[in-house]
Amino acid sequence: MTKPSDSLVDTQRIYRIAAAALCCAAIAAGSYISVPAGPVPFTLQTMFVLLTGLVLIPGWAAAALGAYLLMGGFGLPVFSAGSGGVGHLLGPTGGYLWAFLPAAVIIAWLQRVCENCIPQTSRIRTAAVDLLTVIVGTLIIYAGGVTQLAAVTGMAPGEAVAAGMLPFLMGDVIKMAAAVACAALMRPLFRRRGI
Repeated sequence: MTKPSDSLVDTQRIYRIAAAALCCAAIAAGSYISVPAGPVPFTLQTMFVLLTGLVLIPGWAAAALGAYLLMGGFGLPVFSAGSGGVGHLLGPTGGYLWAFLPAAVIIAWLQRVCENCIPQTSRIRTAAVDLLTVIVGTLIIYAGGVTQLAAVTGMAPGEAVAAGMLPFLMGDVIKMAAAVACAALMRPLFRRRGI
């Protein structure tokens, strides 16, 4: 015989699985909005990676990004412009893809640390913490991406930064702001469901 608390735990787990699947699907959908910009395309993937870290707990953020990378690695068309395969993970832009997972997990972890250390007194405080954590996440993505871009193409570090980071700064500022705004809208719904 199941106890009511068991039913609540099962329901919460179902909601968390659904939320992680939704985030994974959003990242994949964001990859289809792809604009070539030299060796690294401009996509909306990063916005949804940041949003995943903002709305999920670390373990579920890792599950969402792990599933995304596995699907792409096995050839499903979830990487930029509907591509897939191990070649993308090992190629010039693979560092960005690999960095998605730690970026989302660290954002989620920092969110939990800040919730425990800083009293939630206002929306401004919440937005400031959100913005700080997505900046950290974006820097992690840049670090992974630029490092692999330089290693695979033979570019000097400065050239890799010029090709793989500088052209995207303005767009990423907009994506960070959009992720923070979307998180503010999604969090109340997710919290009501125990996610």
